[in-house]
Amino acid sequence: MNIIELEKKLASHKGEKEKYCLTGGLPNEACCIEERTDGKWQIYYSERGEKKQP
Repeated sequence: MNIIELEKKLASHKGEKEKYCLTGGLPNEACCIEERTDGKWQIYYSERGEKKQP
């Protein structure tokens, strides 16, 4: 599955867009995924401007 397919899947399940972020960053209280500079993916929970690892 790629990021576009994931976005469609989340939308089809009526996922609340403010609860996740597929472009990384530090939105408040959201599950995030972002591609790192080494080509690997990082998944984390963003809370109060900090990355929390699952």
